[in-house]
Amino acid sequence: MKKLLSLLSVLTISGTAVPTTIAASPYQKEEQNLEILHRVKRGNQTKKNTPKNKTATDEDTNLPSTSTTAKNKKCGNRGSVNNQKCRKQNEDNSEITTKSAKERILDNIKSRSKNIFKSNRKNEYNEFLRESIQYFKETKNIVLETTNPTTGKKIYRIKKHNVEDSYKIIPLEVEDNKIDLILNKSNLYVDGIITYDDDENKTIVYFPDSNLDKNSKLIETEKDKRGFFSKILKFDIKDEKQEKTMIKKLYFDSNYNTLTSEEENIKINKENIHGAIINLSNINDDKISEIKSNKKAEAEIKKDFLRVIFTNAEATRFFSIRDEVQKVLSSSDSNPYEIDWQDHKNTLTNWDKNSQKYYEMKDSIELQLKMTLKEKNEIYNVAVLAVKDDEKIRDNQRG
Repeated sequence: MKKLLSLLSVLTISGTAVPTTIAASPYQKEEQNLEILHRVKRGNQTKKNTPKNKTATDEDTNLPSTSTTAKNKKCGNRGSVNNQKCRKQNEDNSEITTKSAKERILDNIKSRSKNIFKSNRKNEYNEFLRESIQYFKETKNIVLETTNPTTGKKIYRIKKHNVEDSYKIIPLEVEDNKIDLILNKSNLYVDGIITYDDDENKTIVYFPDSNLDKNSKLIETEKDKRGFFSKILKFDIKDEKQEKTMIKKLYFDSNYNTLTSEEENIKINKENIHGAIINLSNINDDKISEIKSNKKAEAEIKKDFLRVIFTNAEATRFFSIRDEVQKVLSSSDSNPYEIDWQDHKNTLTNWDKNSQKYYEMKDSIELQLKMTLKEKNEIYNVAVLAVKDDEKIRDNQRG
């Protein structure tokens, strides 16, 4: 050992670099192996670099995440989260707002409505209805209940609680003539329409027997009432003058006994549905004054309402109405298909009755066995079921 130390000192003094390799002891190797094994067992948990734009509290609180990655994961391809607008980054790193799922569906409905009068395969009426159903689903107004046992088509039921938007807006546009149908969330009845001169000049025209009228009467102050209608219009009604210009209540009800006489057989075809949308889009003070003083004009505008309600709200409720309207709208101009309203009157007026029969049948095998095939077919013709009776009773008890 003394000789070895002596040799090393001589080499160091002489300035000669001696490459040396010091072998690790068996104990060091064992410690290293244990450390590696420990890391594997922990899932290779190593310290992560904090990504840019991410705060330490993103995952630990309910505050909105500042992480761009997290936002993209939440938004995904749909472009929205819980019906809220998502943010995207422009090339210059500024944020742009994308439309919510609900807004995109409404755009699709409007776009489809422009093509519901085209013949044959170019007709988009079925797509228009499909998008409308999607809108009711997106706003939690309907939920899947069952399927038609014969056709396999989906049957939905209306929800009354935890629904987004008390009034549903279904846009229709024909040759630049625009109206929006205002549908009540509780039953999808048409409470009224919105007409357009332009985006700054909208008018609500509503029925006196509507839920819209009932709710507006419950509001105590004129300011709050203007706020109520402003929300539906998506336009701020600032004063009483604007309110008088933009809010119109009709003097006749929306029920079928009012819109037509019991014996009258109203024809429904492609041409008069087209004309009905245009006529309703042009309702104003002068038109309302005219129909008040002219019985013929009054009868015609009532028929226009009936045809539009039949084509939209009733077709949403019943499979058979959808099929008939599809035949009407997709038929050729040279060979138009026409239907008689009276042929479908019993179907339309028994919507709630057949909905309640479904709920009873659903819970009773004995009742299912007693029912005739005709009764079952009438029940399964309902595409969107009314609210169950006991839910209506609970609501009345609360009120």
